[in-house]
Amino acid sequence: MIFWSFVAGVVTFYCSLGPDSLLPNIFFTIKYKPKQLGLQELFPQGHSCAVCGKVKCKRHRPSLLLENYQPWLDLKISSKVDASLSEVLELVLENFVYPWYRDVTDDESFVDELRITLRFFASVLIRRIHK
Repeated sequence: MIFWSFVAGVVTFYCSLGPDSLLPNIFFTIKYKPKQLGLQELFPQGHSCAVCGKVKCKRHRPSLLLENYQPWLDLKISSKVDASLSEVLELVLENFVYPWYRDVTDDESFVDELRITLRFFASVLIRRIHK
């Protein structure tokens, strides 16, 4: 009896939740919608797949925009905003990083990388605000 109950449960779940379900979808309000990246984000104007040349290539990895790697390119902000942003980032480093990092080592490479990472984050944030 237990074995047949187990088999009935497996068959029921397979039929109701399988990829080609034999039963109607009881969760009809919940539908899976894959996230579609816009072509503008994947391919800049006039560019296509680097391998096959198609604009809507799903097989190969798309050519990524250079601004995804260097978001500060062609980003125009006033010098006052840039100076204020630099000052805020330096205050963050002075108050939250230097107090514990000076006890660890005198090497400044970590702080320099952190400074670059914070600037990268700020430029991505500004670029998204402008969109």
